[in-house]
Amino acid sequence: MPKLLDRLSFEPRYLQSFANGYSFVDAHVSSTQGLDERGRRMSHVYMELYANYYNPASGENLTLNVNNIPNGFSGQALQTRQVGNVELKYEEQAYKFVPFDYVLTDADWAALADGSLVISIGTDTVENNLLQSVVWVQDGVKYHMFGFDLSLSGDELLDMAAEIAAIEL
Repeated sequence: MPKLLDRLSFEPRYLQSFANGYSFVDAHVSSTQGLDERGRRMSHVYMELYANYYNPASGENLTLNVNNIPNGFSGQALQTRQVGNVELKYEEQAYKFVPFDYVLTDADWAALADGSLVISIGTDTVENNLLQSVVWVQDGVKYHMFGFDLSLSGDELLDMAAEIAAIEL
């Protein structure tokens, strides 16, 4: 992990393991280049850390994304928790993964319009999943901890995020 961290322009908070049994598996750094209001690539490239965790008891995976890209989170918080001066926000988002030949239903269009559903194209079959996330900004760095169809409650994900937010750099 130290060699990966050298590629970042910020110092991320992360853990090797959480109190509830999730443990670090692997990580990678990827680059993101923003677009301006006309859809043209901006010159600055931002580096993001993706750290993956696994819980052997549940067989579930979750990811921690850490970056300093200058845009905000736009989801609707279902729960919040304060850790010092940091506000953690728990969010959920329904996803529907569909094949290329899938024809959207009227219900799909309505859910897309009201923001209650995200549709992704490219699977062999229709899959409905729930993305559970905790997001926060700390010291100018954005954190997004997430997983699909987790057995964890919002409180449990907030507990995990609080473990990270409590780390002193």
